[in-house]
Amino acid sequence: MAWRETHQLDLYKPIEPGVKPIRIEVMSLDWKWLFIYPDHDTAVVNQLVFPAGVPLSFGITSDTLLTSFFIPQLGSQIYAMPGRQTRLHLLTDEPGTYAGHNQQFSGRGYADMHFKAIATSREQFEAWVQKGQANTEQVNKLDIARYEDLKKAH
Repeated sequence: MAWRETHQLDLYKPIEPGVKPIRIEVMSLDWKWLFIYPDHDTAVVNQLVFPAGVPLSFGITSDTLLTSFFIPQLGSQIYAMPGRQTRLHLLTDEPGTYAGHNQQFSGRGYADMHFKAIATSREQFEAWVQKGQANTEQVNKLDIARYEDLKKAH
């Protein structure tokens, strides 16, 4: 039974087939997390916002070091590796704020590599996305120059 049940736990398998998940690209930078929402033209540092009750589909990678993406209250820990992408699917039914962090020892600063995972209502999530899209100042756009600045900042 343990072998059969363990092999049914597939982190790459969608939680609810047929339900469109929210895609989130996760990039581990030195001592911070970058969350990119490609379908919403939004990117945020150290804050993961999503609606409760909607499956999440993560593509996870690292810019430099091996790190470990982990939201203990929501599910599995999975590695973020440079030059590779891992996948993870999560779902929460309850709105709330959950602690996320790097579980992997990856040098000085890793212990402070935390982020907030905030599950909202669908309406609150859409309002959050619209607020981010309404801010059109160049400084807030994620382009190569801004990405390079993010990589340098601790």
